[in-house]
Amino acid sequence: MKIVALIRTFFLLLLLFPFLYFLISHLLIYLPCRSDGVPDQQEKSINIYLYAPENGFFSHSELIVPLSLFELSDPIIKGIAKGKKRGYLALSYGDRAFMEDEGGFERINYPLAIKALLLPTPALMKVAWMRDFDKSQTVAFALTPSKAEALRQALLESFQLQNAKLIPYKSPKLDHDFYYYEAKVPYNLFYTCNSWSGRMLWRARVCVSPWTPLGYQLRRSIRREEGR
Repeated sequence: MKIVALIRTFFLLLLLFPFLYFLISHLLIYLPCRSDGVPDQQEKSINIYLYAPENGFFSHSELIVPLSLFELSDPIIKGIAKGKKRGYLALSYGDRAFMEDEGGFERINYPLAIKALLLPTPALMKVAWMRDFDKSQTVAFALTPSKAEALRQALLESFQLQNAKLIPYKSPKLDHDFYYYEAKVPYNLFYTCNSWSGRMLWRARVCVSPWTPLGYQLRRSIRREEGR
């Protein structure tokens, strides 16, 4: 009888878990903000951008930051933007196998996505240098110098380093328009691509939920900050 009760409890928890996962992550959107407010007009600010498309529940997001956010001695500048003085870096985080999949983030491979969520799997940082980009598809944030420095530190800490250098990841399956590097934190149910984007903004003291595993939660959290 005890075994039957344990099995019953296990399946009950298994059924309740998705509900609690969505409920808790959704309720966190409405927590009081952690923002320090907008920069003073006389204070120099740095604009950063969040790309979070509205093409689905699980949409992928990325952060776009100016090169000036980083220092010349930072590994990311040495590895990607050496010799470049202007432009932007687009950064995102994701499961390695998912990035190698042909469909990528445009056509979701659900068996692969479920595996990535349920098991801690190797993750990559995806980076691209851009001269400019269409800002109409993004949400902009003006960061004070202290917030910008906090974001810089958070972004650099996302990369796994070896001898103070980024660790490139090469694969013929990857999009060759981007650079890929080993990420420090494995991909899992509690640390997704959108969790990473939200966490970076949260570290920069932008008014955003501390945990946004799904694309719609990230977008809604940001709209709440903007009063929309």
